[in-house]
Amino acid sequence: MLLGAARRTAWRSRFIADEGRRLRCHRRRLFRGDGEHFVAGIDAASRPADHAAAMMTRFDVQRPTIVVVFLALFALGLGSGCGDDSGSPPAVAAEAAFEQFWTDFDRTYSYFERKGIDWDDVYARYRPRVVDGQTSQRELADMLGEIVLSFRDLHVSLVAGQANYFFQNRSTFAANSPDNAIEYLSEVFGDTSAVLYGTLEGANAIYVRIKTLNNSADFSPLDQALSDFGSYDGVVLDLRDNGGGSEDVARAVVSRITTEERLFRRVRVRNGPGRNDFEPWRDSTIEAVQPIASDLPIMVLTNRGTVSSAEGFVAMLRVLPNTRIIGDTTRGSTGNPGEFTLANGWRYRISRWQAALPDGQLIEDEGIAPDVAVTNTNDSMAEGRDLILEAALARLP
Repeated sequence: MLLGAARRTAWRSRFIADEGRRLRCHRRRLFRGDGEHFVAGIDAASRPADHAAAMMTRFDVQRPTIVVVFLALFALGLGSGCGDDSGSPPAVAAEAAFEQFWTDFDRTYSYFERKGIDWDDVYARYRPRVVDGQTSQRELADMLGEIVLSFRDLHVSLVAGQANYFFQNRSTFAANSPDNAIEYLSEVFGDTSAVLYGTLEGANAIYVRIKTLNNSADFSPLDQALSDFGSYDGVVLDLRDNGGGSEDVARAVVSRITTEERLFRRVRVRNGPGRNDFEPWRDSTIEAVQPIASDLPIMVLTNRGTVSSAEGFVAMLRVLPNTRIIGDTTRGSTGNPGEFTLANGWRYRISRWQAALPDGQLIEDEGIAPDVAVTNTNDSMAEGRDLILEAALARLP
């Protein structure tokens, strides 16, 4: 919910243990709003096993999840009390930091109007609370964190020392998980951090799941999968739960399965001090590079976990004449963020552009709807079935 829409009290959980694990300190602040829930937790991997299970406080209501993660300090000599550990030295002057933070967003953020954010009102309500010599580093981090969360934008975040502030609403949507898809494979040819590739049982078709677009992941099976496309009657390309990464990976795939240049998106970037100052819309196109069989039916599977540059991937695929999108709408998060840094090392990301489909529909907060909407139910998942994949198989030759 946007700042100013309702009065909020804050409740934040924080736990710090000393080397003997005898001390545990906590402050709690609850973000209340219309149907939001807040999650505060410690990275379980950084805690002793006997404490990890108790470190999550969860308030479930109806709508998106707001996440603040506090990483515990367990290095020798740290954590003998409840000190102010939200900042890293040198401490930043609170007023100057707030002004820089506010100005960077004011001159960069691309979705003020889209999200109905009154940025001047944010300044008027928060700026008087920031006073040099009175506002602690932790209090400043909390204030900036509250502002970050209010954007309800997955590409806006703040890392302030040991505190991570970022918005997340994945759990409010149907999972439509791809976890059962492997049960439909008759043979697996490759399974890496980025790609699962195999043949589908009962069909002369292959299944390729691209799990991420992160450049550091292992895409080694992908070239072979693309080379094999022409040997089959159809392809299922699963992009469910793909959280994005590099759009270059998507372009490398789609350039092999298109025979001509095609417009798939338009983008414009903030380029002036006014909040509606943008450069002209620029066309995003894909071009053919060593194309393979162009008329091969390709079923593209999506869900709400298909995010960011993975949505750019879907936008490329949807303009091809031989593809159908099946499953759930993508998340709707396309900010192409830039990263900014305060003097004390705190880092924050700001969405810089607007992305739209060729018909002008903004992708942010809307997502890309499927051609065929299908939902995996809890019962079907428990039975080991994947209704989305079954719908794709039904549409293959």
